[in-house]
Amino acid sequence: MLSLERAKKLLNDPNLSDAEVEKIRDELAMMAALMYDTYAEERKLHKEYITKRNKYKPENIKAIFILESPPKSGKYFYDLDGEVSEPLFKAMMEVVGYKPTDKATGLAEFAKKGFLIVDASYTPVNHYKEGKDRNERIMIWYSMLVKDLLILIPDKNIPLILVKANICRLMEPRLKKDGFKVANDGLVIPFPSTGQQGKFRKQIALVLEKLGMQA
Repeated sequence: MLSLERAKKLLNDPNLSDAEVEKIRDELAMMAALMYDTYAEERKLHKEYITKRNKYKPENIKAIFILESPPKSGKYFYDLDGEVSEPLFKAMMEVVGYKPTDKATGLAEFAKKGFLIVDASYTPVNHYKEGKDRNERIMIWYSMLVKDLLILIPDKNIPLILVKANICRLMEPRLKKDGFKVANDGLVIPFPSTGQQGKFRKQIALVLEKLGMQA
Protein backbone atom coordinates (compact mmCIF):
# COMPACT_ATOMS: atom_id res chain seq x y z
CA MET A 1 0.00 0.00 0.00
CA LEU A 2 1.13 3.56 -0.69
CA SER A 3 2.71 5.48 2.15
CA LEU A 4 0.88 8.52 3.45
CA GLU A 5 3.51 10.84 1.96
CA ARG A 6 3.28 9.18 -1.46
CA ALA A 7 -0.53 9.36 -1.39
CA LYS A 8 -0.41 13.07 -0.46
CA LYS A 9 1.98 13.73 -3.35
CA LEU A 10 -0.25 11.91 -5.85
CA LEU A 11 -3.44 13.61 -4.68
CA ASN A 12 -1.67 16.98 -4.73
CA ASP A 13 -4.32 18.74 -2.64
CA PRO A 14 -2.94 20.72 0.35
CA ASN A 15 -6.48 21.17 1.71
CA LEU A 16 -6.78 17.48 2.55
CA SER A 17 -5.91 16.41 6.10
CA ASP A 18 -3.77 13.34 6.77
CA ALA A 19 -6.89 11.47 7.90
CA GLU A 20 -8.73 12.37 4.67
CA VAL A 21 -5.75 11.31 2.57
CA GLU A 22 -5.56 7.98 4.39
CA LYS A 23 -9.29 7.40 3.89
CA ILE A 24 -9.06 8.13 0.16
CA ARG A 25 -5.96 5.94 -0.16
CA ASP A 26 -7.61 3.02 1.67
CA GLU A 27 -10.85 3.28 -0.34
CA LEU A 28 -8.94 3.34 -3.62
CA ALA A 29 -6.88 0.35 -2.52
CA MET A 30 -10.07 -1.55 -1.72
CA MET A 31 -11.59 -0.65 -5.09
CA ALA A 32 -8.43 -1.79 -6.88
CA ALA A 33 -8.48 -5.11 -5.02
CA LEU A 34 -12.13 -5.68 -5.92
CA MET A 35 -11.48 -4.82 -9.56
CA TYR A 36 -8.53 -7.20 -9.67
CA ASP A 37 -10.59 -10.00 -8.12
CA THR A 38 -13.39 -9.42 -10.64
CA TYR A 39 -10.95 -9.41 -13.54
CA ALA A 40 -9.26 -12.57 -12.27
CA GLU A 41 -12.62 -14.34 -11.99
CA GLU A 42 -13.58 -13.28 -15.50
CA ARG A 43 -10.26 -14.45 -16.95
CA LYS A 44 -10.74 -17.81 -15.22
CA LEU A 45 -14.22 -18.07 -16.72
CA HIS A 46 -12.86 -17.17 -20.15
CA LYS A 47 -10.31 -19.97 -19.94
CA GLU A 48 -13.01 -22.46 -18.97
CA TYR A 49 -15.16 -21.48 -21.96
CA ILE A 50 -12.23 -21.59 -24.37
CA THR A 51 -11.09 -24.98 -23.04
CA LYS A 52 -14.56 -26.39 -23.77
CA ARG A 53 -14.51 -24.80 -27.22
CA ASN A 54 -11.05 -26.02 -28.15
CA LYS A 55 -12.01 -29.64 -27.53
CA TYR A 56 -14.03 -29.26 -30.73
CA LYS A 57 -11.62 -27.11 -32.71
CA PRO A 58 -11.49 -28.42 -36.30
CA GLU A 59 -8.23 -29.80 -37.61
CA ASN A 60 -8.73 -27.59 -40.65
CA ILE A 61 -10.79 -24.51 -39.90
CA LYS A 62 -12.90 -23.42 -42.87
CA ALA A 63 -14.86 -20.62 -41.24
CA ILE A 64 -15.22 -19.01 -37.83
CA PHE A 65 -18.56 -17.69 -36.65
CA ILE A 66 -18.21 -14.69 -34.33
CA LEU A 67 -21.02 -14.47 -31.78
CA GLU A 68 -21.69 -12.02 -28.94
CA SER A 69 -20.98 -13.94 -25.72
CA PRO A 70 -21.96 -17.09 -23.87
CA PRO A 71 -25.38 -16.49 -22.30
CA LYS A 72 -25.62 -15.73 -18.60
CA SER A 73 -28.04 -18.70 -18.38
CA GLY A 74 -25.08 -21.01 -18.88
CA LYS A 75 -26.39 -22.48 -22.14
CA TYR A 76 -23.03 -22.24 -23.85
CA PHE A 77 -22.77 -23.65 -27.37
CA TYR A 78 -19.85 -25.93 -26.43
CA ASP A 79 -21.27 -27.06 -23.09
CA LEU A 80 -21.98 -30.78 -23.32
CA ASP A 81 -24.54 -30.59 -20.52
CA GLY A 82 -26.85 -28.45 -22.67
CA GLU A 83 -29.81 -29.46 -24.81
CA VAL A 84 -29.86 -29.94 -28.58
CA SER A 85 -32.94 -27.70 -28.63
CA GLU A 86 -30.97 -24.59 -27.58
CA PRO A 87 -31.65 -21.91 -30.25
CA LEU A 88 -28.08 -21.36 -31.43
CA PHE A 89 -27.14 -25.02 -31.32
CA LYS A 90 -30.29 -26.08 -33.15
CA ALA A 91 -29.75 -23.41 -35.81
CA MET A 92 -26.13 -24.40 -36.38
CA MET A 93 -27.08 -28.05 -36.67
CA GLU A 94 -29.51 -27.04 -39.40
CA VAL A 95 -26.68 -25.17 -41.11
CA VAL A 96 -24.59 -28.36 -41.25
CA GLY A 97 -27.62 -30.53 -42.03
CA TYR A 98 -27.31 -32.77 -39.01
CA LYS A 99 -29.80 -33.97 -36.40
CA PRO A 100 -27.84 -34.97 -33.30
CA THR A 101 -29.21 -36.93 -30.38
CA ASP A 102 -26.86 -35.12 -28.00
CA LYS A 103 -24.53 -32.14 -28.05
CA ALA A 104 -21.32 -34.15 -28.20
CA THR A 105 -22.18 -35.77 -31.53
CA GLY A 106 -23.46 -32.46 -32.88
CA LEU A 107 -20.31 -30.61 -31.89
CA ALA A 108 -18.16 -33.32 -33.45
CA GLU A 109 -20.07 -32.96 -36.73
CA PHE A 110 -19.80 -29.16 -36.58
CA ALA A 111 -16.02 -29.48 -36.18
CA LYS A 112 -15.86 -32.07 -38.97
CA LYS A 113 -17.37 -29.47 -41.30
CA GLY A 114 -14.54 -27.12 -40.39
CA PHE A 115 -16.66 -24.70 -38.38
CA LEU A 116 -15.85 -23.02 -35.08
CA ILE A 117 -17.70 -20.50 -32.93
CA VAL A 118 -15.73 -17.76 -31.19
CA ASP A 119 -17.36 -15.24 -28.86
CA ALA A 120 -16.50 -11.55 -28.99
CA SER A 121 -16.68 -11.53 -25.19
CA TYR A 122 -16.39 -14.52 -22.91
CA THR A 123 -17.97 -12.48 -20.15
CA PRO A 124 -21.75 -12.86 -20.61
CA VAL A 125 -23.40 -9.62 -21.72
CA ASN A 126 -26.89 -10.72 -22.75
CA HIS A 127 -28.39 -9.59 -19.44
CA TYR A 128 -27.51 -5.98 -20.30
CA LYS A 129 -29.92 -3.85 -22.31
CA GLU A 130 -29.21 -3.76 -26.04
CA GLY A 131 -27.35 -0.62 -26.99
CA LYS A 132 -24.40 1.48 -25.87
CA ASP A 133 -23.84 -0.14 -22.47
CA ARG A 134 -23.80 -3.68 -23.82
CA ASN A 135 -21.66 -2.73 -26.81
CA GLU A 136 -19.10 -1.01 -24.59
CA ARG A 137 -18.85 -4.11 -22.43
CA ILE A 138 -18.25 -6.21 -25.54
CA MET A 139 -15.56 -3.87 -26.84
CA ILE A 140 -13.66 -4.04 -23.55
CA TRP A 141 -12.59 -7.51 -24.68
CA TYR A 142 -11.80 -6.68 -28.32
CA SER A 143 -8.02 -6.97 -27.88
CA MET A 144 -8.53 -10.42 -26.32
CA LEU A 145 -10.70 -11.43 -29.29
CA VAL A 146 -7.93 -10.41 -31.69
CA LYS A 147 -5.35 -12.39 -29.70
CA ASP A 148 -7.67 -15.41 -29.69
CA LEU A 149 -8.17 -15.19 -33.46
CA LEU A 150 -4.45 -14.83 -34.12
CA ILE A 151 -3.83 -18.06 -32.24
CA LEU A 152 -6.49 -19.82 -34.29
CA ILE A 153 -5.74 -18.25 -37.67
CA PRO A 154 -2.35 -16.51 -37.58
CA ASP A 155 -2.40 -15.78 -41.32
CA LYS A 156 -5.87 -14.16 -41.02
CA ASN A 157 -6.89 -15.99 -44.19
CA ILE A 158 -9.90 -17.90 -42.82
CA PRO A 159 -13.28 -16.16 -43.30
CA LEU A 160 -15.09 -14.79 -40.28
CA ILE A 161 -18.89 -14.84 -40.29
CA LEU A 162 -20.42 -12.36 -37.86
CA VAL A 163 -23.75 -13.26 -36.23
CA LYS A 164 -26.12 -10.92 -34.37
CA ALA A 165 -26.92 -7.38 -35.50
CA ASN A 166 -24.76 -5.50 -32.98
CA ILE A 167 -21.78 -7.82 -33.56
CA CYS A 168 -22.05 -7.32 -37.32
CA ARG A 169 -22.07 -3.53 -36.97
CA LEU A 170 -19.49 -3.31 -34.18
CA MET A 171 -16.98 -5.84 -35.40
CA GLU A 172 -16.91 -5.78 -39.19
CA PRO A 173 -15.09 -2.45 -39.65
CA ARG A 174 -12.69 -3.11 -36.78
CA LEU A 175 -11.81 -6.66 -37.83
CA LYS A 176 -11.32 -5.61 -41.44
CA LYS A 177 -9.08 -2.76 -40.33
CA ASP A 178 -7.03 -5.30 -38.38
CA GLY A 179 -6.58 -7.39 -41.50
CA PHE A 180 -9.13 -10.16 -40.96
CA LYS A 181 -11.30 -11.57 -43.74
CA VAL A 182 -14.92 -10.77 -42.81
CA ALA A 183 -17.33 -12.59 -45.09
CA ASN A 184 -20.47 -10.59 -44.28
CA ASP A 185 -19.57 -7.58 -46.43
CA GLY A 186 -22.24 -5.52 -44.74
CA LEU A 187 -24.78 -8.34 -44.50
CA VAL A 188 -26.42 -8.43 -41.07
CA ILE A 189 -27.08 -11.95 -39.82
CA PRO A 190 -29.53 -12.03 -36.88
CA PHE A 191 -29.25 -14.30 -33.88
CA PRO A 192 -31.50 -17.33 -34.51
CA SER A 193 -34.22 -16.72 -31.92
CA THR A 194 -37.37 -14.64 -31.33
CA GLY A 195 -38.67 -15.25 -34.84
CA GLN A 196 -35.36 -14.58 -36.61
CA GLN A 197 -34.58 -18.22 -37.38
CA GLY A 198 -35.71 -18.05 -41.00
CA LYS A 199 -33.75 -14.90 -41.75
CA PHE A 200 -30.71 -16.41 -40.02
CA ARG A 201 -30.84 -19.49 -42.28
CA LYS A 202 -31.27 -17.34 -45.39
CA GLN A 203 -28.39 -14.98 -44.59
CA ILE A 204 -26.03 -17.76 -43.55
CA ALA A 205 -26.81 -19.61 -46.78
CA LEU A 206 -25.98 -16.48 -48.80
CA VAL A 207 -22.62 -16.07 -47.07
CA LEU A 208 -21.66 -19.73 -47.39
CA GLU A 209 -22.66 -19.73 -51.06
CA LYS A 210 -20.53 -16.65 -51.67
CA LEU A 211 -17.61 -18.43 -50.00
CA GLY A 212 -18.17 -21.48 -52.17
CA MET A 213 -18.90 -23.59 -49.13
CA GLN A 214 -21.49 -26.22 -48.60
CA ALA A 215 -22.08 -27.23 -45.00
